[in-house]
Amino acid sequence: MTLGIFSAVVYSSCSKTKCGSVVCQNGSVCESNKCVCATGYSGSDCGTQWSTAFLGSYTCTQSCSPIAGASPYTSTIATYAVSGQDSVSISNFGGYSINLVAGVDSNNTIYVSPTATSNITAKGTYNPTTKVLTMRYNIAVSGGTPVSCNVVMTKQ
Repeated sequence: MTLGIFSAVVYSSCSKTKCGSVVCQNGSVCESNKCVCATGYSGSDCGTQWSTAFLGSYTCTQSCSPIAGASPYTSTIATYAVSGQDSVSISNFGGYSINLVAGVDSNNTIYVSPTATSNITAKGTYNPTTKVLTMRYNIAVSGGTPVSCNVVMTKQ
């Protein structure tokens, strides 16, 4: 019995120190002394949700073609309640009072896919140093010319 307890302690100690002084979090695993993060998490210990960098209020400017875009306007990015670690909600998208759900990833990329309620596709990147999110988005207009916009969102 003592041998079994000792073995369990040694095994659990080894698995916790397998990545040096870092303990992998959020269901990640350690491979070659590095945490391999589960989807939705990043960082040396996988303790940072992808969406965290994007969260906040933004001042936005945009240019659109063939129509003028709403500029400037404010927008807020918040954690999306359904799958918070790799999705965010964007309020007042494009200055059109549209709320969208966007996916985010560990490369600070954000993307929007068309849904039944929105014909918007978008993709952009967030620079954590400057706190600026740049995106290009397209709106498919039924029977009309698609609208294409470039937006710069600066975190307040």
